Amino acid sequence: MKKGEKHTEETKAKISEAMEWSSSYNIKDEFKNEKEYQDYIENNITLFCKDVIDMGDYISHKTNKSIQKQNFGGTKERADFIIKGTKGVCIVELKYPKNDFCELRNSIGQCLHYYVVAEANIKFDKMCIVSPVFDQRIFNIVKRFNLPIELYYLTKEHHSKIEVK
Repeated sequence: MKKGEKHTEETKAKISEAMEWSSSYNIKDEFKNEKEYQDYIENNITLFCKDVIDMGDYISHKTNKSIQKQNFGGTKERADFIIKGTKGVCIVELKYPKNDFCELRNSIGQCLHYYVVAEANIKFDKMCIVSPVFDQRIFNIVKRFNLPIELYYLTKEHHSKIEVK
């Protein structure tokens, strides 16, 4: 695949068969912003669903999905990803933070808020925060309050679930 070339359905299938991550970016193992991070995941959504967030085989997804009906004068709540796999439905909040702690702390509130707002319309089986960086204080918050949020570390080179015990 040439630099800057987007994945087609055929190349996505080849990627899935080979179980290798690929990217249409060449940015010294970094992304310019959260949008590029999101695009990278979307380009590899089948593998992300199965290998990273463990939702089984990929069925479908929505990006920047509104999770509630808009109230007059209000704003719509938008999740970065809602992913459906054979193991259920997962809401994914991505963070590619400039200020690690503040943005990650806010993502905890976003996940909890999305869950409460959407529970009348969408049944989620899992809530996840995915980021290439984390701060120990985030682990402490999730652990202290036994929050039902799973944390995942993801870069172009590595991915893992972070066990908070």
